[in-house]
This record gives sequence, structure tokens and C-alpha cells, in this order.
Amino acid sequence: MGKMTNAIRLSTVVVASLAVLGCVTNAVELPQPDAGNAGAVVVKIDDICLPLMPCANQKMIFARLTDGVVLSSSEIYTSTLEYDDHYYLLNAKPGTYVAVAASYSRGTSPLSFGGGSVSGSFGRSFDETIYFSQNLIEKTKVRVSPGVLAVAGDFDFDIQGRMGFAPSASDFLKAADPLQVHYAKTVDPQMETRGAMSSIKFYRADLTAAHTSQQAARKILGAANKHIGTAGWQNHILSAPTGQ
Repeated sequence: MGKMTNAIRLSTVVVASLAVLGCVTNAVELPQPDAGNAGAVVVKIDDICLPLMPCANQKMIFARLTDGVVLSSSEIYTSTLEYDDHYYLLNAKPGTYVAVAASYSRGTSPLSFGGGSVSGSFGRSFDETIYFSQNLIEKTKVRVSPGVLAVAGDFDFDIQGRMGFAPSASDFLKAADPLQVHYAKTVDPQMETRGAMSSIKFYRADLTAAHTSQQAARKILGAANKHIGTAGWQNHILSAPTGQ
């Protein structure tokens, strides 16, 4: 009887947990496809945030290439949503897109001091942006067509300097390649005025691995079906080149 009671309790906990997760998922309101002209793009990049360091507001920054060839552009878009390291730009107008940067916010853990009737804490929040190298940007290039979810791929990168002190804006610009400089100044026109003590930080990332095979694309599309397929985007997923 004791084992049966424990099993019932465990089942109750599981069901309750799934119900809570369902509420959280349903609470994310996804935009519906725009009639006739709605494309979308997805890119997967793991470990945007520091390991073991909680972060929030994870975003991917995309650029639409105005002539489809030159990698520098001033037409910038921020991802619509993120699920499990998959970043989606929904209702993207047709054209050629590249992923140029990733951003997030994080906070330092509050530090407590004092004892008895005297105590206090303090912490600080940071907004951090990782600008992609030209090599990484080139690999994410993808064509977005109406009615199709375009898969940019699954990428791994190495982030320079993030485990130490963040470089100042001037040091970042000295070490950055021309595309990193262009997109850093485009995304944050005031970056050159930000000193070493600024809560806005900049990092550089270079490509270490690109997974763009049909098998990798199918895996991403399978995840997309769970993330956005039931919210009106299933036809876009099925219309992807490897979605059939």
C-alpha cells in the first residue's frame, strides 16, 4: 500500500509539473504568419550565456542583406523568440539573411554582509553582446522565401575574452574584424562612448564548427515543429527544403 501511495503521489507531481509547463508554453504568444508574404528563419547556437551563469533576454541579431551579396548591412532585426538555443525570426520579409550577433542580460549574485540587525546586499546587471566574425557570419547566410522556414544551421563558436575582464569598447574595436566593427556600431551607435566600467559589454566570437547538412536541418526542423508548429507555422516547416 505504501508503494502504491508513493506511486500515486509521484504521478500527481508529474502531471502537475506538466500542467505548469504547459501553462508556461501557452503563455508565450507567437505571432501568426502574415498572409501571403510571411517567411521565417531559424538558427541554432548553443551556450550563448556563460556556463553556470543564469541569464535572460537571449536574442539573436540578424541582418538582411540589401543586395544579397555584401555581408554588411544596416537593416537589422532581432529574433522573435528563443527555445532551447533555437532562435527564430518570424514574419521576415523575403531576402537574404545572416546572423551577426547574440545578446543577453545577466546579473551578479547579491552579496550579503553584516549580522544581527544590520545586513544588506548588492548586485549589478550587465547587457552583453557577442559579435560574430566574418567567417561565422558567412556560414549563417540563408535565403528566406514567403511561406518557408529557412534553416541557417547549427553552429558552435569560441568567445574571445569572456572568461576574463570584458574589453573596453576601444579594445574591442582594435581586435575586431571589419564586419564586427560595422555591426557593433550599427547595433549600438553609442558604443565608442562606453568606458571600461560600463554595464554594457562587448565580445567577439569565431566559428569552431558549422552543422549545415540535411540531417542537421531535419533535426532543427523537428525541434521547430515542437516550438512553433502548433502555433500556425507548421506549413512553413513542411515547406522547408528538408522538411518533407
